[in-house]
Amino acid sequence: MFSLEEHMSRRRWKLLDALWFFSGYVVTDTDTVSSGSSLMRDQKLFAFQFMWEERMDTDFLDPHFSEELCFLRLCDKKPLTLGSEREGSSIRQEIAQAMKVVTDLKRQFERTANTNYCEIWFEVDKPFHFLSEWRRDYLRHWAIQEKISLPWSTNVSESNLKKNDERDYQNSPGMIVHNSGKKWRVKETLRDKEYARHLKALLTDFCKHGRRPPSASEVLKAWERNLPWGIYEASQHGFRYKLKSGRKSDIIPAQYLTRAIERRIVWIKD
Repeated sequence: MFSLEEHMSRRRWKLLDALWFFSGYVVTDTDTVSSGSSLMRDQKLFAFQFMWEERMDTDFLDPHFSEELCFLRLCDKKPLTLGSEREGSSIRQEIAQAMKVVTDLKRQFERTANTNYCEIWFEVDKPFHFLSEWRRDYLRHWAIQEKISLPWSTNVSESNLKKNDERDYQNSPGMIVHNSGKKWRVKETLRDKEYARHLKALLTDFCKHGRRPPSASEVLKAWERNLPWGIYEASQHGFRYKLKSGRKSDIIPAQYLTRAIERRIVWIKD
C-alpha cells in the first residue's frame, strides 16, 4: 500500500502526486482495496481527477475510481474517503476544492516547469502527463520558486525536507563523485523501445548514488515493488510493457533485459 513514508522517501514523484501534495494531501489506497482491482492507485487517481475536470462539480456520481482512494490531509493527518454514502457533503466539498487547486497548479506547472527535470515523459496539453515522473527535489524547488503556499506547514518535517531537496537539487544529475567502484554513466540513445525511459531512470538512480549497475533481477524487483506507468506484470522471469499502439507487449525475458542494461552502460576510464 502506498503510504506517506514511502512517498517522502522516493527520489521521483509522479506529477499528479506532487500537485496533490502541494495542495495539502497524499492520496493512498484504502484498507479495503479490492484484490481484483485492475487499476493501480495512481491510475485510479488520474481517472478520478480527469473525470472531475470534465464535470467540475462535487457530485462524484461515479464512485468507481474513488471508492478505493484515501485522501490523507497533511495538516492533521486525517484520512478522508468518498467510498461511503455516510460521508457528509463537507468532505465532498473539501475534496472538490482540493481538486480545483490541483488543476490550477497543473496549469501553472505547464507554463513554468523546466522539462529537463522530467525523467519519464512530459508533453504539455496531454492529460496523461499527470503521470509523468519528475525529480522530487526539482518539484519542491519549483514550488518554492513559484511561491506556492504549502498548507501543511511543519507537519511533514518541512525543514528537513527543504534541506534534503536543496542539497539534491544542487548536485549534478549525473555520476556522483564518491563512487567507490569503477565509474560509469548512462548512455543516451535516440531510438529505443517504449520501456527505455523507465530503465534509464532506474539506471540513473543507481549511478547517482554510486552503486554498481543493477542486474536484470534488481531492475525487475524494483519494478515489481513500484510498477511504473507503462510497465506491466514485472516478475523475476520478465516483464511486459505498453506499446505505442496501447497494447501490451509480449513477455520480455530477464536475459533480454540483461543485454538491454549492458547496452546502456558506458564505463569511464580513469
